[in-house]
Amino acid sequence: MSSLKADWSKLLASRTERPVASSAKNQARTKTARNGRNGDHSARVTQLEERLDRKESSLSANRRQLVRRIAEEAEETYFLSSRELAKRYKVDVGTIVRTIQALGYRHYADFISDLRAHFVFR
Repeated sequence: MSSLKADWSKLLASRTERPVASSAKNQARTKTARNGRNGDHSARVTQLEERLDRKESSLSANRRQLVRRIAEEAEETYFLSSRELAKRYKVDVGTIVRTIQALGYRHYADFISDLRAHFVFR
């Protein structure tokens, strides 16, 4: 009986020691920065911020400023249509769509989804 108990203990120990693998996409969504106090996580990097960081060098200054303003005002922009967003920032709807495409989004709905997540995590 004790042999069975020892084998069971080894099995349980091996399962708890094994690292859990997660997808790259999931890791990107949960990437965090430590603030140095007791190792707690305070600044979460959102998908929108990651895309902006990756594409920043290829965006014009105006597009970069537009995206940053939209992200900074996410509380007031995450629910707007592309037309309403264009009106709010006094640009053409095409400018909104092309800017979002320049960030790598295929659809406006994908951008808005990331903007909503950005709002929630800020």
